[in-house]
Amino acid sequence: VDLVLPSRAQPAADAAALKLYEDATPAVVQIDTNRGSGTGFFVDKDGTIVTAAHVVLGTKEHFAVTKDGTRYRLQIEKIDDINDLAVMRPLNMPADRPFLSLAPDSKLKAKQELFALGHPEGLRPAYISPGTYKAPATTLSLLAKISPTEMGNLGRRLHTYTPKELFDLKDSLERPLVNSDLHIRHGNSGGPLVEES
Repeated sequence: VDLVLPSRAQPAADAAALKLYEDATPAVVQIDTNRGSGTGFFVDKDGTIVTAAHVVLGTKEHFAVTKDGTRYRLQIEKIDDINDLAVMRPLNMPADRPFLSLAPDSKLKAKQELFALGHPEGLRPAYISPGTYKAPATTLSLLAKISPTEMGNLGRRLHTYTPKELFDLKDSLERPLVNSDLHIRHGNSGGPLVEES
């Protein structure tokens, strides 16, 4: 299929997105499990992959599928379901992988362009979704804003929690988030947000 560009394209935005896509996608992998799929990415040249914990939590089999379609069985090294983070290592993967450098979210500015990379609905190749950063947030602030009913339900259940569950809940609700306007779907979970450098 030939790509036909519209006559009134946005060349600056398109060029920026294309460059980010070409630079970043070699470091992005699809995570396939026996329960579904998500996205992950390499964070060092040795092949360490991070993804969202909920992508692999409770799964029996998990694989990384690289940009060229090669599948590697994954071993979970660390999992943190409070911060929704899993660190994984592919088995028998050659070293010297392209990887993405992590950047502090404290440097983001309101309305700054961000791009999500991932495999929405399990589609391949990776997709890039443009969006913007809004403001710092926590799980609690977003939950209070988008679901006051759930906040009320949570408040009514607190007396049934053990001290450990209350501690974990507090950690989870105070977790800092990158609050942004992005179009993402099931399968994007665990993928990177990238910005122009």
